[in-house]
Amino acid sequence: MSSPVAESANNLQTGHFRGLRHRRGYTLMELLAVIAIMTILAALALPAFTSLASAGSMTSASYAISGAIQSARAYAMAHDTYTWLGFYEEDGSKGSTNPATSGTGRVIVSLVASTDGTMIYSSSATAPVYITPSRLVQVNELARIPSVHLKSFANGSGTGSTFPTRPALTTTNGRIGDTAAPSGALPYFQYPVGGTSAAQYTFTQVLQFSPRGEVLVSSMAGVMTPLIEVGLQPAKGNIVTSSQNFVALQIAGISGNVTLYRQ
Repeated sequence: MSSPVAESANNLQTGHFRGLRHRRGYTLMELLAVIAIMTILAALALPAFTSLASAGSMTSASYAISGAIQSARAYAMAHDTYTWLGFYEEDGSKGSTNPATSGTGRVIVSLVASTDGTMIYSSSATAPVYITPSRLVQVNELARIPSVHLKSFANGSGTGSTFPTRPALTTTNGRIGDTAAPSGALPYFQYPVGGTSAAQYTFTQVLQFSPRGEVLVSSMAGVMTPLIEVGLQPAKGNIVTSSQNFVALQIAGISGNVTLYRQ
């Protein structure tokens, strides 16, 4: 006859092994089923994560360009001079080269100012005008904005405050985007400025700011327009994405106020 202590110990040991006999691992089919479910969930979630990443890139790009516009206007007024804000788009699938590799996917923004306070060139010019680097000073460092493409959008309907209903431009020349630059004076400048170095970038899409704070597309020298629009579209590497996450930055010609419209 066993003692109560020995019997209790035997019961515990028997129960332990009985539990082990009933405990088993997952079968191969169960593991494959779990993996399949996780794969499906990941595939469903990927577009949402991609959309969020795209939205974040467009938000950053919008703020960077809006800030550059405000800086250009503020500098022109504070220093009683003319400033030019140039836009250039290069191949986003590779690092910046010298000279630059034009393409799609990364926008370069450069802010320069007249060294003597004048507009430098004549507004009556009928051909593109190259502004001599020695007559310009670099105001800020270049801004390199990744994952974005300059895009010329069709006019909004002018009936509301959303992207499709935003105010319509009064001229096709009032856009910074991917359409061909209009004819006219079209002053353009290079980077670097101030000396005789060869150009890494040549900026032909340019906003011009006067000492009074007025802004116009440089190809329309001397001609005021109520609105100017800078269009942005998401890109990945050097490919414009299918995302409809569009941004239109509209700039008031006289006040320089910037309004952002998102699709």
